[in-house]
Amino acid sequence: MKALVKRSFIYILTIVIFFFSFAIAQQNPPMQSELKKYTMQLIYIFDRDQTEYILVLGQAGFRTLEAFKKQVAKLPHGSLLEWAPSCVRFGNEPLLSSERDMDEFKEFCKSKGIKFILIPSG
Repeated sequence: MKALVKRSFIYILTIVIFFFSFAIAQQNPPMQSELKKYTMQLIYIFDRDQTEYILVLGQAGFRTLEAFKKQVAKLPHGSLLEWAPSCVRFGNEPLLSSERDMDEFKEFCKSKGIKFILIPSG
């Protein structure tokens, strides 16, 4: 009889632990590896008199920072946006040539629930 009670207690305890573990897992936010990650790039166009820059998100390019920001604003809340620009500079690059613009972009991403990760000297 004692063995039956002990075995029943172990089964019930196992079930209770399982359900509590499941409930806690459902309440925790997803791990960083589970979040959708997007990569940002800056493309240089040299075939004109003046160098042009295209900001790229996935397979889409944008000539202006404002157009790029409109697309970034459509990313799912909680997304990761990673950028690893080169350390080579030609001047007048969007975001990279202005600390103020970069700070504003970081705040913009934060306001949209997007985690912006800048990897200096990519």
